[in-house]
Amino acid sequence: MDVTEVLLPGVGLRYEFTTHRGDRIGVVARRTGDFELVVYEARDPDAGRSVLQLNSEEADTVAEILGAPRIAERFADLTKEVPGLLSGQVEVQTGSAYDGRALGDTRARTRTGASIVAVVRGDDVIASPTPQEVLAGGDILVVIGTHEGIAGVEQIVQG
Repeated sequence: MDVTEVLLPGVGLRYEFTTHRGDRIGVVARRTGDFELVVYEARDPDAGRSVLQLNSEEADTVAEILGAPRIAERFADLTKEVPGLLSGQVEVQTGSAYDGRALGDTRARTRTGASIVAVVRGDDVIASPTPQEVLAGGDILVVIGTHEGIAGVEQIVQG
């Protein structure tokens, strides 16, 4: 299925695709973390009707139901659109100081300015993990930030 990505300056990204029935669907991923599901009129491709508005927690729930592994890919795509913003991956080593501790204990965003936007645990992806998410050895943290911020998260998590 072809998905078109459109940068919405100051807003975020819009993903569009056409269903097997011919409906044109859009998902607006706002920089605030909120999402909007839009259905476009067949007669006027620029006229869209908002069907659903979700905050980040609600969007996470829907994403987990529909296939959360794609979320990490989309965050990586977002970094291509914003100069100076990068994505990286940081592994939580088994036996490290944060193996078995809550993500919030790292204080990574406060200390580095970088955000941990997903935790990859085996075949599962925990999109937009909460500070209460308990980390485990072997987890891969998907980090969005500057080069220095990502390096800072790596230093915190790996010691």
